[in-house]
Amino acid sequence: PDEKIVSGSSGSSDILHETFKVPIDASFGITRMRVTMKYASLATPCETFSFGEVEDYKVNVTNISTNNVIELKQNSTKLGNTDLTDVSIYPNPARSYINVDILFDTKFGTIKIYNMVGSLVKTIEMNGNSKEINISDLSAGTYIISVEKNDREQPIFKQFIKK
Repeated sequence: PDEKIVSGSSGSSDILHETFKVPIDASFGITRMRVTMKYASLATPCETFSFGEVEDYKVNVTNISTNNVIELKQNSTKLGNTDLTDVSIYPNPARSYINVDILFDTKFGTIKIYNMVGSLVKTIEMNGNSKEINISDLSAGTYIISVEKNDREQPIFKQFIKK
């Protein structure tokens, strides 16, 4: 975690760029710069994932200031932080579990399940972009799920049916 220089998220399929400053305590000479991109969430160290890529580049750290990064910015989009845009619940209807996927979000949050009377029946902490939730203890019926991002004021609401 202390080696991460840049982090962000994007729903764009464009070429992305980001500008960063080499840390003042970086050793001069050739070093490795690893770029990791993973679909729909942040990659964790040593993780294996299906959609994305990891590339290593050799970078020569010197005490000479250059402006080579300008060339990389042409025809590209600046890396940003795409906000929580959608929540997917499946299967729906469901019998014993549901999967909740948060699309284009890199933050943790809370999932709350309410019955149709508005009573809170279950609270689950989110620790990534996907969560399998056991609903076998819920009665058959229609439920509202609320996904709340820790730093977001408005939750996203979805409905699912328990068979």
